[in-house]
Amino acid sequence: MGQFLFIGLNTKITVSRKAYRGPDLSREEIEKELGSYLFDSELYNQSVTEELFVYSLKKEVAEAEWLPFLKDFYAMRYVDGWEKDYATEILKILGESNGFDEWIDIANQRQHQIYQSDRRNEYLWLGKKESLYAPVFESVLLSMDGKIVMECYNSILRFFTECVRERLKQYKLAKALSVYIY
Repeated sequence: MGQFLFIGLNTKITVSRKAYRGPDLSREEIEKELGSYLFDSELYNQSVTEELFVYSLKKEVAEAEWLPFLKDFYAMRYVDGWEKDYATEILKILGESNGFDEWIDIANQRQHQIYQSDRRNEYLWLGKKESLYAPVFESVLLSMDGKIVMECYNSILRFFTECVRERLKQYKLAKALSVYIY
């Protein structure tokens, strides 16, 4: 058995207005809790429906940083071999494309191991650990390795996330990056 270790850019985060368990939190409380680790509200457009809080990566941030960010990320992550060649090919494909919407369409085709869309839930206790929420994260995967078998891994993944973000801190997009197992 086992799962994969992923690194991805969160392009959309959807949170139910109702907690699965415990008291419901306000939008402000949820944003404060999520913002401490999972996302920077400055990077996302925010909308509210009757049932959901929705955070979508700002197109202007993505348009400005996507390709330079990926170039630096791939250079750091894939230093030799077929993966480096593959990263170069992905950058070429994206460079010949027409911006963020098309970059997401390419990821949604799921034809590239190191550039494809992903969707996952993370169960999080928020509000003094009294309310259970399960935000849905839509991401573009930039790295997939495995299989991996681990238990009790949340704090180490948070550490890895912060390390990669620190290494790429010249980009606003670094704050949209997550390291996770799924």
